[in-house]
Amino acid sequence: MKPESRDKYYLRQYADLHFPHGGIGYVDLETILDQHGYLPVELSPAHQKNSSVVQRLFNALRWISRLGKGSTLVFIFPVYARMNRLLLRLAARKKIHLICILADIDGVKDGSDSLLRKELKFLKRFNSFIVHNAVMRQWLESVFPSSDVAELAFFDYLAEPVEHQRTPSPVIAFAGNLGKSGFLHKLDSLVTTSPELRFILYGPALPEPIRGFPNCLFKGIVDPRLLPGLIEGSFGLVWDGDGLAEPEGSLGVYMGLISQHKLSLYILSGLPVIIHSKAAMATFIQQHHLGLLVSDLHEIMGKIKALPEESYQLMRSNMIPLAAKIGRGECLRSALEALA
Repeated sequence: MKPESRDKYYLRQYADLHFPHGGIGYVDLETILDQHGYLPVELSPAHQKNSSVVQRLFNALRWISRLGKGSTLVFIFPVYARMNRLLLRLAARKKIHLICILADIDGVKDGSDSLLRKELKFLKRFNSFIVHNAVMRQWLESVFPSSDVAELAFFDYLAEPVEHQRTPSPVIAFAGNLGKSGFLHKLDSLVTTSPELRFILYGPALPEPIRGFPNCLFKGIVDPRLLPGLIEGSFGLVWDGDGLAEPEGSLGVYMGLISQHKLSLYILSGLPVIIHSKAAMATFIQQHHLGLLVSDLHEIMGKIKALPEESYQLMRSNMIPLAAKIGRGECLRSALEALA
């Protein structure tokens, strides 16, 4: 532990939680903070899991008295627990250096203007933010122009990069919370135009009808630490919302703002990415030759057929240094250093 760690803290919210999909990224963020000497602030520690509201309030006030004016406190947003939000409001008044990791913006994700207003009202107390990417940075700076902002680019994913032998083929992996991905209900319509195309699905909550689609193979829930070594296919799909022709709905809009956790999974697994051309990370994927951009899922087959083997393998080679960085937790470390 670094000597200065007594002045560095983080609000622990995800300890001992187990996620079957992208939520593991929140756990990894807290693990990386642990590794870099940040001490956990926890209002309901393991020995007080059934603590009362009074006990949590006492713990919040005790922590506020302990945190010095020059201390740094990092937290992941959204913050759902009421006492955690109270702690952060009190810390902001005390002029503690608060760093908000803007992991999700539920008001945008859910398409709720009223929820977004509530989130922004809470966030305006803080000045230092770690955001997903350059697009989210521009969005945040348009709302809070005086903010000090650093970018992750990719979510860290604490697992070993995997060296699979892969070749280009029309087999596409898709991982995540399958119940919220409305476009999956329409994948069988691609059989007519792209009969060779196959989708391998990983994650929870797959609706029963999709299990019978002739172009889909459901692999179930796989431990996220093991998934990079087990995921099959030639490409990893980054897509959301309800449509095949474009990512419709609020989740489709959200794609234009965020860096998806599944993107880090695909990079660790050496899977070139297929991503919507207007997604927030599309420009990065294109500039660094990490995958294919499509404006419509009906374009996938043509793009794959037109991709030379050497170009495919170059994409995989370009992922190797990035995978090492993601697997070691370097994305968050770099962002924290930028705000130091």
